[in-house]
Amino acid sequence: MLAEIVIATALTLLVVTSILVALMRSTGLCYSTAQHYAGYSLCRETIEQMRGANYGMVSEANFPSTNMFLTHLGGTARIPLWCSRFCTNGVVELSNPTRKRVTVAVAWSYRGKDQLEMMTGYIYLK
Repeated sequence: MLAEIVIATALTLLVVTSILVALMRSTGLCYSTAQHYAGYSLCRETIEQMRGANYGMVSEANFPSTNMFLTHLGGTARIPLWCSRFCTNGVVELSNPTRKRVTVAVAWSYRGKDQLEMMTGYIYLK
């Protein structure tokens, strides 16, 4: 009788612990996904700003690196993450004079790991 109670208690603890570990892990993954989505949105924002600018003004000099917050992502710590948004490889003039290739990246660090989100787009002469 005592052995059955001990085994049932052990199994219950094992199941509850597994559920708690799974919940904590999924929360961390959701937070990581939110960070990458925010980084992607900042990359897209810069490319859209380039598309809206005068074609001749689209250069790395006119869109310098900027340090900013990677938006407030919620979570329990509620610590804003600093990020750096920059053009990687600059603005590449292609053989077609009416088109430029731009690559924008956002880099940040979370829990000691460097993170990076990049996006490449094309700017066309209007």
